[in-house]
Amino acid sequence: MLDKIALQRSTFLLGNEIINSDFSDGKTGWYTSGYQAEFDVVDGLAKTTNTESNTRSLLVHSYVSEGIDSDDIVYVAANVKADNVESVDFFNIIFGLARSHGYLSFPLTDKIERISGTGVWGEGRNLRFFLQEKSSIEEKPLLYLKSALLINLTKTFGKGNEPTTKQMDELLSQFDDGWFDGTKNVFNAEHMLKMYFNKTKELDNAITSLGGSV
Repeated sequence: MLDKIALQRSTFLLGNEIINSDFSDGKTGWYTSGYQAEFDVVDGLAKTTNTESNTRSLLVHSYVSEGIDSDDIVYVAANVKADNVESVDFFNIIFGLARSHGYLSFPLTDKIERISGTGVWGEGRNLRFFLQEKSSIEEKPLLYLKSALLINLTKTFGKGNEPTTKQMDELLSQFDDGWFDGTKNVFNAEHMLKMYFNKTKELDNAITSLGGSV
């Protein structure tokens, strides 16, 4: 559906709903709560840790723009890593104030990597990044975060037309870190055609593997 919609347009506007998504304005729009967490930003990279080494949880909140309704499908992405962590219990991106509002789970390593996914928005104006880990080491756990992205797919494409995580990853691969701030015209004819032809090739290969012909 994304390919068909894209080929009918000459502009293609997407909006990043996260306020201060690149941390260029320091901690504006971001905060921590509970666990007496410390939060700092250096050169666009946010770092959070705890003031008490025996607390093994980290939680960072981001304010998002108004206009995301409950049950809207959203796409979320960020570059993250964790240090001083022996075993990750879970790392969640939560769509609202609590895990009961919906969340995605991701693995974490000590190398900064891009994670992405789609899910159903819960309620409120908070996107939460929540790390829970198990460790016996004395050093405090550290969570690093940059280039955060949240796109309301339902508002952008219409209900029932929301693209998949893979399609969004492909669309955003034209940008550094698969990220942009504010509102962006993401239409690029060459990039869109490449996506379209890749999809056609995948379909042809699937038909051939099933013994058909194209």
